[in-house]
Amino acid sequence: MTTAAERRKHAEKIQKDALQARLDTVQPLIDELSKHETLAEKLAALQTEMTDLHATIGTHHRAALDGGWTAKELAAAGLDVPKTATRKRAPKPRQQTTTPEAPVGGDVAEPQAPAA
Repeated sequence: MTTAAERRKHAEKIQKDALQARLDTVQPLIDELSKHETLAEKLAALQTEMTDLHATIGTHHRAALDGGWTAKELAAAGLDVPKTATRKRAPKPRQQTTTPEAPVGGDVAEPQAPAA
């Protein structure tokens, strides 16, 4: 015959085993999510680095063109520039003509009759 302490110990073991089994099923998810977060951070850093590099390439490409090279000559020399590095600048926004705004809140002065 088992004692109450033995039954309690057995019940605790069953509960601990069940809990461990649940934890074991979620651990791979935790590991993969951690890897994903690490890679996402690395990717963001690489994207920033690539954007900076494209800006530098574009600057040097424009300097070469200003120095007398043609785009065809650079391409023939194997110096093809990624399209993102030579993007044209965004067009300047058009200047809009503005009309003076009417005062808000009834602050418009009423015309006065000429003094007699």
